[in-house]
This record gives sequence, C-alpha cells and structure tokens, in this order.
Amino acid sequence: MTNNAAPSPIETISGVLDLLRDEVPSVAHYPTLATASPDGIGCARLVVLRGLHASKRWLWFNTHRHAQKVQHLRANPHAELALWIPEHAIQLRIRAIYQIVTSTTRSHDLQDLRTESWQAQPAHARALYDRPNRSESTGSTRKKSLKTLEKRQEIRLKQEKIGPPHPDFVVLLGKFYRIDALQLTQPHHSQYLHSWSPAPGAHWETAKTA
Repeated sequence: MTNNAAPSPIETISGVLDLLRDEVPSVAHYPTLATASPDGIGCARLVVLRGLHASKRWLWFNTHRHAQKVQHLRANPHAELALWIPEHAIQLRIRAIYQIVTSTTRSHDLQDLRTESWQAQPAHARALYDRPNRSESTGSTRKKSLKTLEKRQEIRLKQEKIGPPHPDFVVLLGKFYRIDALQLTQPHHSQYLHSWSPAPGAHWETAKTA
C-alpha cells in the first residue's frame, strides 16, 4: 500500500524555518525562554518574539536591562526557547547563544535593529521604561517618580515623533544553532534534531531521533 501522507514540515530545516516564518506573528508569538541563573537554577518565562531572520540564524525580543533574564544571559549566554504550534501539533525547542544589544553596543547593524525594535513598540510599552527601578526608589521618591511617569506618558501619547531608544531598552539577540522539533502524530510521534555545523562548509545537519 502506498503511503500518500504528506511529509512532516519538521523533517527538513527548510520546513522548520518556513514554519517559524509563518507562525511567529500569530500562535508562536509568545514562546517560553528558559535560562539558568549564575548558581545553576533553571528559570522559565514567556517572552514576546519580535523577529526572526532565518539566513542569519537570528531571533530576538526586547526587555529592560535590569530584567532577570538579562542577568542570567550575562552569566551564561546559552538559552533555549520553546514554542508550540497547535495547528500542526508541533513543539520546537530552539537553542541559541544570546547577545545583549544595549546603547553601548559597537555595531551599526545591531544599533539599527535596536532602534527599529524601539520604534515598533506601542506608546504604552515605551512609556514603561520611564518607571523607576524598584530597587532604587521608595516612599516619597517613588510617588514623585510615578507622577512624573504619568506626565511623560501623556506627552508620549501626544507626540507623533518617536525619539531614540530609552537607555534601559535592550534587545536580546539569539543566534540559534540547534532546533529540536517534535510532532505529536498518531500512532507514533516523530522527532528530528537540526544542528548547525560551522565547518567545514557551514551547514545544517538533520537526524531523526524518534
């Protein structure tokens, strides 16, 4: 009997990357980022995936420079992003090395990415970066800071022109090198591991693991 079932998109790296391009703006927009603290304790949280560049093996999201995940990635830049694509019953675990793109990063391309990410933020999200650092403000200082924040929010909402990125705004840029793809199919699940091989002749290697 001939098996006319269509091949799974996870069987090839091109199929996986096509999935990411198609699904990131919708259901796969809120993946889970898993990091390790400096003392080796695992920590996971949802993030908003802001972009993907398949040929450069880039993915990125934004955060505050004082966020816990930034401190974790400074200590250990390796982290894994897990996302679920319900339409295909596919789970992707994407391992990457992260670079923290700040106002002092010496790369015009990365500064352009940071600026574009800042400008793509809605006004209320940009206004959050004017909030005082909780560890640095208490009591009357915090009340004054919150009043200042409210005024700045009003101004920002009225302004059409978006200024440069706030100093506390950072982009976490991951260069992915391993994608573990699992599809929950009947009667058996299928799983493929796609690994980046830098040399000789940089390319993706694929192995069926289940």
